[in-house]
Amino acid sequence: EALDLLDLVEKENPFNPTVWIFRGNIYLDKKMYDRSRECYERAINIYPYYVNGYETLSNLYQIQKNFDKSEEIYNKGIQKCGESSELFNLLANHYKQKKEYDMAKSLYKKSIQLDKYNFIPFHNLGCLYKQKKQFDKAIESFDKSLEINRYSMATLNNKGGVYLDQKDYEKAKQIYLKIINLDPFYSYSYINLGNICKAFLQYDNAMDFFEKGLKIKPNHMSTLNSKAFCLFSMGKYKEAIIGFQKLLELDDKDKLHYCNVGRCFLNMGDLEKALEWINKGIEQDPKDGVVKFWKGHALLKLKRDFEFKELIKKMIKEGEGEPNDLNKNLLKGYKLQLMYMKSRK
Repeated sequence: EALDLLDLVEKENPFNPTVWIFRGNIYLDKKMYDRSRECYERAINIYPYYVNGYETLSNLYQIQKNFDKSEEIYNKGIQKCGESSELFNLLANHYKQKKEYDMAKSLYKKSIQLDKYNFIPFHNLGCLYKQKKQFDKAIESFDKSLEINRYSMATLNNKGGVYLDQKDYEKAKQIYLKIINLDPFYSYSYINLGNICKAFLQYDNAMDFFEKGLKIKPNHMSTLNSKAFCLFSMGKYKEAIIGFQKLLELDDKDKLHYCNVGRCFLNMGDLEKALEWINKGIEQDPKDGVVKFWKGHALLKLKRDFEFKELIKKMIKEGEGEPNDLNKNLLKGYKLQLMYMKSRK
């Protein structure tokens, strides 16, 4: 229906680039990338100085992980349209995604220099500082963004996220409540409030917030995951399994969702079922240390000592599971378990 309406608009004004952008966006939502690209290129051909044309085409290449082509399109846009605050901001996003943070930072600053009343590069610069854990600079950038647009829910939400990262839960809570007051349909504020309640083991309150968030975004992966873990923490393992299986319906390649179903069965005492689900997680990523640790846990409970020892020896040899503290602590525990097994002989 939307495409039919655009056909009518195009007949009246065949040289309107916006029509082709809208058409390209529809194809993009349908993941018809070649058709989408043709529409964006048509928009640029109609009006070569149309910033949005370069923005959408470059974004398409980013979605396809063709970062070199995405950068090429941004640079073409800058050459054609001149020094545009919007394009420099978008090019900065591109470098941020490539983890070239210094270049991204300088481009955000260039974007701000070109238009000091554009709140978006201040917001994006704040997100970069937040990601780099430079929290004071992040707050400063978010505050500058909010001076320009105090109704930017995304900026308020990310500012709350800084306080959340710093474990200043009261300040974070006040910001999320402010967002709900300004926009009751902004789902992320409910999600974050739920996570704060979960951190304080207030599971019933957390569940209320997660349910409110899911009414707005029913398939939001992070909220569904938080809700399932909340049920897990409450000992409601059967309901948690339903929650993790819902996540697998949306993404059947996520190793941790399989593993978490297995962990539910572990706690329910159905060890063979637990091992079956954890092995499904390993199939998605045979090198993942975390899932293998839970396999080790299941093997220990099943008293399958030989398989456990072989698994852990291999993990120690390959150095899997070293990136984070949880893995290091588990690995340490398993090494001690191996020593204990040897001492029993």
